Amino acid sequence: MMKIVGILLLSLLFACEIKTDNLIRLKGLNLDYSAPNGSGELSLYIGPSLLEDSLKFELVKNEKTLDVSLPGIQYKMEIPGFLKKAQEIEISDFNLEVSRQKALVTLEKYYALKEDESQVLEDATVSCEAQSVSESGQKMMEDILHACIERGLIKFYSFKEKKFEMVNLEAQISNGTLNITGQVFSSINGKMKLEGAIEYLKEEKKIRLRADKVKFGILSVKKRFFQEMKELESENFKVQEPYLYYSI
Repeated sequence: MMKIVGILLLSLLFACEIKTDNLIRLKGLNLDYSAPNGSGELSLYIGPSLLEDSLKFELVKNEKTLDVSLPGIQYKMEIPGFLKKAQEIEISDFNLEVSRQKALVTLEKYYALKEDESQVLEDATVSCEAQSVSESGQKMMEDILHACIERGLIKFYSFKEKKFEMVNLEAQISNGTLNITGQVFSSINGKMKLEGAIEYLKEEKKIRLRADKVKFGILSVKKRFFQEMKELESENFKVQEPYLYYSI
């Protein structure tokens, strides 16, 4: 679930120079990245109007910064956590809609290769409601993260990493309370239900998930769940029971 956050942040880079009260839409974003270079394209809308069709962009990861180049726009930013050790990334048909009251993300496929281990996310949707979303790029990202943690719905068909697979996930978030259901295939198999909480630690730039209950049916598997999550640890994903941390 947290992998979607990294993709959302990448997409917001392309909206950060735009200041408007109208809806921002990125449609059909595709990216091919092979460290340290990446390229892709997208279509950009402001309100109902098409601003740019098939807008091409390039990424270059340097030692400390990520260079982003679009026609007429070049800037540097801190390297997002999900890009730091990525050898390859492919994003297919990513779509984003942002207004002052909501954010909606859909994604056909995300593939990443890191340290010779692959991650695959398919058919994902993130829908979040907000009281207000800023027009400023950095503040916009923070507002959307806060909105998703306060009131959001996350769904995806399949996520695979190492020997862990989860399908038909649905995560409902209300005022920081988190409920997740989905089918898990790993060293333990079954329909999982997780109850807990989620929050954004602004100063640390981390999302923290607390798992209070993890069950397969009536059977508690919380201890086994954290053992499984521990095996998925990476530079930007850490496990400290009862918490899971994702660095942005």
